[in-house]
Amino acid sequence: MQARASTPGREGRTRDGADDPRRIVAAVLSAIFPGLGQALNRDGRGFAAFALPVAALLLIGLLIALAYQTRLVASILKPDAVLALLFLDVLLLGWRLIAIAHAFLAGGRARIGGVGAVGLLLVVGLAAAPQAYAGFLGLRVYETALRICPTCAGMADASGSAPARLLFAGDDPGTTTGPTPAPDGRINVLLMGVDNRTSTQGGRTDTLIVVSVDPVGRTASMLSIPRDLVDVPLPGGGIYRGKINGLLLHVNTHPDDPDLAGAGRSGTRALQDAVGELLGIDIHYFAKVDLSGFVKVIDAVGGVDVEVKRPLDDPKYREFGIDGFHVEAGLQHLDGQHALAYARVRRPVGETDFTRAARQQEVLVALKNAALEGGALELLGKLPGLLDAIGDAVRTDLPPSRYNDLAFLAEGIDGTDVVNVVMKFPLVHPSEGGDPRGAVQIPDGEAIRAMAALLFPAPGTLPTPWPTPKPTATPSSNP
Repeated sequence: MQARASTPGREGRTRDGADDPRRIVAAVLSAIFPGLGQALNRDGRGFAAFALPVAALLLIGLLIALAYQTRLVASILKPDAVLALLFLDVLLLGWRLIAIAHAFLAGGRARIGGVGAVGLLLVVGLAAAPQAYAGFLGLRVYETALRICPTCAGMADASGSAPARLLFAGDDPGTTTGPTPAPDGRINVLLMGVDNRTSTQGGRTDTLIVVSVDPVGRTASMLSIPRDLVDVPLPGGGIYRGKINGLLLHVNTHPDDPDLAGAGRSGTRALQDAVGELLGIDIHYFAKVDLSGFVKVIDAVGGVDVEVKRPLDDPKYREFGIDGFHVEAGLQHLDGQHALAYARVRRPVGETDFTRAARQQEVLVALKNAALEGGALELLGKLPGLLDAIGDAVRTDLPPSRYNDLAFLAEGIDGTDVVNVVMKFPLVHPSEGGDPRGAVQIPDGEAIRAMAALLFPAPGTLPTPWPTPKPTATPSSNP
């Protein structure tokens, strides 16, 4: 008897009973892009119905991504935007699954065999997996946004505390609101680097940097405040006699201090108000960073590139996993541990708290550059690790509505548009010997306010560095 070739029949199955592979091929094509399976089945109407809406959506998304880059990432980090994208992700997944099923069923007329059913399930699973991951990532973004911003979460109880969202034991969530920026006005943020390893009651803010962004002139100013500053003026005419790096801890452990009643029992708000009073400006928001978590944030963006001005050597440095620190001059790529060490060492000859403050600003600018390097797509690739690190290390009251504005500015502000100042002599001077508070810095309030007026001018006005640069002498016309 002569064997006959097995050929597909009109019933969607081969004559020997095997499933028609055309079903699976059509389903796979529509999984890749809705409508392609319908095109294989020569279904023009089905192709148009499934492909055109998705093509239009992708085109719009691509144009937005190319036009807005980093601002797009900032926009989708807003909790309400994340929820909208999650809803869109579910709709798109449903559309793809319908397209897959339609292409599969139209690929043959016979009943579906076992092989076809298993193939269809595999195609559906492979198609759904990437979007399920995208949805999972979206939920992570949403959770992280609420985690780092207690006031955004709306989860604080009547006492103003939110224990599950505290950065460290003894901290306060910073839910006492302060002044808000005027439209097109400067946005002033107090960055606090907190070291909580030396106290079980809370942390000391050993790094204090005021970052002020001008949305009109598209410039930024950064001012580092010495941690040993004392006699800081308080709203209402009071004076905080202790070191400024202990103010947050003082209020959180002495919430009924009458001199700080306006802070609403919040050390975070008290520190913002004190710094604002010192400089003669409003501090609108805070960003609090745990130094241990800061290491993870830098590692999450792949490290930072820093232009080291001169070699630093501190064989006695023993912090955050580093046993002795040394770095050569020149452009250096630093991981999280070494970047933090670079920002913290002060024992090398010629180094002080003031030179350390300048290095801290360098690391912050380098971190911004590392996060934005490569644009929106690369930043999205770093997002999973970055979310973990930020959720553990950062707390802020910066509202999500401001994310897009600040990202827009960060994208357009480079190193030449940032004016960096360290508050040092003669703005401050060391106390005379015998001060019971130890080695402290005494502020010259009038001089500090004059400096701040130049560093944080009206929007649209270029900030002036301090010390004020001397004018260049005009060359003499005499031979």
